[in-house]
Amino acid sequence: MTTFQIISLIVNILLFLGSVIGVYVKLKLDITKVELKIEQINRELTQKEIATLLDQKNNREDHAKIIEKIDHLIDKLSSK
Repeated sequence: MTTFQIISLIVNILLFLGSVIGVYVKLKLDITKVELKIEQINRELTQKEIATLLDQKNNREDHAKIIEKIDHLIDKLSSK
């Protein structure tokens, strides 16, 4: 092998290793981005779930008040 071929082989090996490392780093970054997006979606879903539960609680309280008023009206009408 000539000196040029040896240098060319070393450069090719270094380029190949650089490409492999570059792909590895890009994949790790993409995986991290996906993980962050999943965490963000989980937070949003948790916030929506909390809001829904609060709405349900408020609705139950409102319905209880309405039923109480209806019972009161029925009692009034019954007593007449």
